[in-house]
Amino acid sequence: MGVPQDHLNLPQYMVDSGQFTSDLCHLHRYSGAESYRSLERRIGYSVSTIHRALKSTTTLPEWRVVAALLNAFGVSESTIAEDWLPRWAEIKSLKDPIRRRTRSQGADPQSESPTSPSTGTECPICGAWVTNVELHGKFHEDYAPRVRWSNILGSRAS
Repeated sequence: MGVPQDHLNLPQYMVDSGQFTSDLCHLHRYSGAESYRSLERRIGYSVSTIHRALKSTTTLPEWRVVAALLNAFGVSESTIAEDWLPRWAEIKSLKDPIRRRTRSQGADPQSESPTSPSTGTECPICGAWVTNVELHGKFHEDYAPRVRWSNILGSRAS
């Protein structure tokens, strides 16, 4: 089956967002298709937020909403961390790439250093190549609060 005609002129992040929400919607159905009102009571997000997260064809839902839905659907923490979060982050990066600040934009000149594969480490949570552990830890604290970054750092130190 080919790409639907309405997706031919859309940016890739919109196409990927639509597939992501479609997969989330299928998961909702296979987990029993709990009503949106019941999900609202269980996860604390409004019916309209839940509807947008499950039905949008071009918009990526916020991670906190996705994580709450996945938990409500009974998805394991490891599957969320290993499969869903990296996929969400990849799509998010297509739409809103993180750009490195230059000195003229107010970056600390002391913190600027050339980045190469040999100057980083692989994240044990998402597999990303990390050159700024503190900043990447902040990402996990903000977007994956169930996986405690401090626990990961502690396990690396031993």
